[in-house]
Amino acid sequence: MTGGAAAAVVGMFFWMAWHAHDIVVADTYNLSSNLALSVEQFTARTIETVDLRLRNLGDVVAAKPASGARDVAALLNDELRGAPQLS
Repeated sequence: MTGGAAAAVVGMFFWMAWHAHDIVVADTYNLSSNLALSVEQFTARTIETVDLRLRNLGDVVAAKPASGARDVAALLNDELRGAPQLS
């Protein structure tokens, strides 16, 4: 009788350990999926911001032709100050 109770307790322990393992694996999968989605969204927004800034810079250069490399460098520096994603 004592052996049966001990076997039942040991069996319950292993079942609880396996169940806890399954819960941890599922939670880890969900957390890593959420992290991957966040990184994907951050990267997409950063690329969109860079693209928008560079298009804006192209429009500024087209509207006001630069007289030299210094003017273009000044425009680029202004854009860099306004968008840290570019650097």
